[in-house]
Amino acid sequence: MRRGNAPGWARWNELARYGYDLTKALLDQPEPLIQRGELTRRLASALRSTLGGNVALVGPPGSGKRSALRALAQAIAQRDAPPEFLGYQVFWVDVARLVSGARYRGELEQRAEQLGREITAGRGRLVIILEGAELLVQSDGDATSGSVALRALLNGGGIALPLTTEQAARLASAVPNWDMLVQVVEMPAWDEESCEAAVRAQLPRLRAHHQVEFAPEAPRLAIWLAQRFIRSRALPGIGVQLLDQAAALAHLDGETEVGRSRLLEAVALHTGLPLGGLDMLSPGSGGERRWLEIEATLARRVVGQEPAIRAVARALRRARTGLGDPRRPLGSFLFIGPTGVGKTELARALAEFLFGDEESLIRIDMSEYMERHAVARLIGAPPGYVGFGLPGQLTDPVLRRPFSVVLFDEAEKAHPDVLNLLLQILEDGRLTDGYGRTVDFHNTVIVLTSNAGSQEAIGAGERAPEVFLAHARQRFRPELLNRLDDIVLFAPLSLEAMERVVDLQLDRAHGRLGLWGVKVRLSPAARSALARAGHDPELGARPLRRLIDREVLDPVARALLAGELEPGSEILLDGELGAWAWCQQDGAPAGEAASSEG
Repeated sequence: MRRGNAPGWARWNELARYGYDLTKALLDQPEPLIQRGELTRRLASALRSTLGGNVALVGPPGSGKRSALRALAQAIAQRDAPPEFLGYQVFWVDVARLVSGARYRGELEQRAEQLGREITAGRGRLVIILEGAELLVQSDGDATSGSVALRALLNGGGIALPLTTEQAARLASAVPNWDMLVQVVEMPAWDEESCEAAVRAQLPRLRAHHQVEFAPEAPRLAIWLAQRFIRSRALPGIGVQLLDQAAALAHLDGETEVGRSRLLEAVALHTGLPLGGLDMLSPGSGGERRWLEIEATLARRVVGQEPAIRAVARALRRARTGLGDPRRPLGSFLFIGPTGVGKTELARALAEFLFGDEESLIRIDMSEYMERHAVARLIGAPPGYVGFGLPGQLTDPVLRRPFSVVLFDEAEKAHPDVLNLLLQILEDGRLTDGYGRTVDFHNTVIVLTSNAGSQEAIGAGERAPEVFLAHARQRFRPELLNRLDDIVLFAPLSLEAMERVVDLQLDRAHGRLGLWGVKVRLSPAARSALARAGHDPELGARPLRRLIDREVLDPVARALLAGELEPGSEILLDGELGAWAWCQQDGAPAGEAASSEG
């Protein structure tokens, strides 16, 4: 490394007003920056080019754009840069300071011209890292004024802009002849070894700030957790951020070492994923037994569909062990079968099992997307189209909750162009919305439901599965079906299954009865009567909830209001619908309850 004394740098008044001398700062206090030789050479080449002499370093948030530019500045400060840059000064200029307080028309352009003249005068001696250039062309400001101001700066040359892909596209559309003024350099991906080195380089700074130590495995685990759960930000930045947040949590609680539990807590805070569910999804959790018992867990909520549950469990175990395709969602299924047999309930149960609660279910009613133009409602209309500015009804919920079960209900009713969106989701695990944002679906489970063929399947007996499969192949393109993990068949509910559904529905009703402290039990005869009356060949178990409301909860409500039933009572219902015999817990008769009809 060629080190030497700082050259006799000049003073730049305008640059000092809106920024600071980065070379001097890094010479006085070097930073633990990872030098990436090939990237530094590319940046240096672009900045020395006669074509514009400016460079846009483009990459996702957290990919190390600013660190790479600071590494170039540190190499210049330490006289370890290419010979052409020896004696250069690097200034970090904050556009927010340039824009701040510029209230009058023309004031921003005037400031930019003054700054631009100084940059032009220093050509061959200066590199300017322009932070926040996108602020000049924000839609809520005067984009034309900002474009003129930015062009005045770029005309001086020697400017480096750290930008995301979306920011670069916005500037390219706002600044005339952008391609002639700026060379675009894509931020190269980090290999595993360099990424870990970049994260470990930040540990001394984090130790000193938080006064904690880090477990030996913490940097590598932070990288794994970031790759698995926070794909919206790039490494190594998000890995360092997780370690920083975990160290802050440990310091607040008086702990001296950051390990697995604190990193999981940091991920939970970042993603909103429940800590318990996150613990089960991460390595070293010791919760593998839970994944071996998926069937039993789901069957507590979904009855009479054991083959369907087994098919889903197999795919989830592949994803849990990393044997599934990492480019695709955690799982993708088409649930087909009669109405009211548990397809939506299984999706809800999956959300609770994987992510901790049913709020992780995003339901899209595809009967609302029967027209071609409905695509824009799902992903957000692009600028210039009707509906621009409104959130995408699919993409926005997934952006907010990237760990979720996405349910496309009655998928056969959607327009084919709407279903075409699913091809990209199922193949690549991502989708670009109307605003140019990449929406990550890698941590979702995709469920399509369909009851197409229900009418034809009535009375088909053992041929019913063939009927449903035939209709699925008619309604959905082969490209879509072939990208699914499984096509899951749901069977009609038997009388025995309906009785178990009665128990489940009554358990949920007890949540409301609990306000009065009332508990209702059913005799075998009463349970059987409700099961028979609540089943419909066309609607499955859907009528059962209304039946329990009418035949159980309504008489109880009337008895409570009439003073015939004391709060805190436990009663047994026996007999036939419409004329229940009620008994207190001690067996004393409580009279007959008239049905809600009377």
